[in-house]
Amino acid sequence: MAGGECNQLNESEWGSAHERWTIVGAKAEGNSHKKSGLPCQDFVGWTSLDDGTLILAAADGAGSAEYSEQGARNAVEGALRVAPLLWCRPQMRADISRTTQAVFLAARLSVMREAVRIEKPPRSLASTLTVAIVSLLETCVGRVGDGLIAIQDGVSISSPMRHADREYANEASFVTDRHWRNSLTLAVLESREISGIALSSDGLRLVACSDVRTGTPFEPFFEDLFKAAESGVSEEQLARFLESVDDRTGDDKSLLVAVRG
Repeated sequence: MAGGECNQLNESEWGSAHERWTIVGAKAEGNSHKKSGLPCQDFVGWTSLDDGTLILAAADGAGSAEYSEQGARNAVEGALRVAPLLWCRPQMRADISRTTQAVFLAARLSVMREAVRIEKPPRSLASTLTVAIVSLLETCVGRVGDGLIAIQDGVSISSPMRHADREYANEASFVTDRHWRNSLTLAVLESREISGIALSSDGLRLVACSDVRTGTPFEPFFEDLFKAAESGVSEEQLARFLESVDDRTGDDKSLLVAVRG
């Protein structure tokens, strides 16, 4: 991850086809966090590899966890630190699903090491995590928790996975959970069909989802978002947009967007 909370990578070449991707990410404090003096507990980041593969990651620290801001940061940084090393191995590139699972394990270990360093229980750094690995041939998206995923394929905008049924509205899974693997959901897609991909925390769920229960993307929201990314919207502009959005949850809000073309 090249410097800053949101990398300043605006364009990256993708493989021998020299297709170009534009990437932008930002986050903003939710109203309830501002009122209570809590920091933003969302974190996003990305990196691009020499062969054009993109690694995108977004995390949402649990509001009830005292150090979840550090948990979210370490989850994203751990994922982005290890993913390029894994992708260098031919056997890992041959199985993008296996690689993505390994990235989640690395992110979890990063959070656990931070818990040891500050001498706190792992649950105090609880965070969700959503990761996308976009290679020339395949894309794998993975999620632990309730992060939002939207994929644009040139025809429609949809999510490759739906939210798990939950007994309570605020129930979520975290990478620090003992049985986190049971909550990890993966989906593999053909990259050639993808023209845009967006990751978001659930702080935007009331404006970004047409069905909050399933996490189905609200297409007009993401259509405008992808068009803005194509036009070169800056990180600062995206952050101002997030600050202006009132989706009535009071939660932190974050977006990470990549568009091809």
